Amino acid sequence: MALEELDRDLILAFLDELEEKRNNTIATRNARLAAIRSFFHHAAAADPASFGVAQRVLTIPVKRAHIEVTHHLTEAEVDALIAAPNPRTSRGRRDRTFLLFLARTGARVSEATGVNANDLQLE
Repeated sequence: MALEELDRDLILAFLDELEEKRNNTIATRNARLAAIRSFFHHAAAADPASFGVAQRVLTIPVKRAHIEVTHHLTEAEVDALIAAPNPRTSRGRRDRTFLLFLARTGARVSEATGVNANDLQLE
């Protein structure tokens, strides 16, 4: 297959097939498009004669996906999560403490994992 055969319409048909026939998500479609764009960036740099074909493919826009709104847990749901670990085991006490820390401080997991035991005052 020659590079000239990989025109914008063929790429768009492939991306549409990903969503419609293969039931891929928009995120998967956009990931494939990113790989295709990377290839055409390389092709245009390596072969100036293919610049026109590459330019047309590079104008294909990414699709925007509907982003779900983050929902917050109710107080009862948070209490149920905190009560779930077994307090009779060391892992259960550890997990319960970590969940309490997250719930009471509102810290993100990335922030919480950076906390050292010396940073806490358990009084």
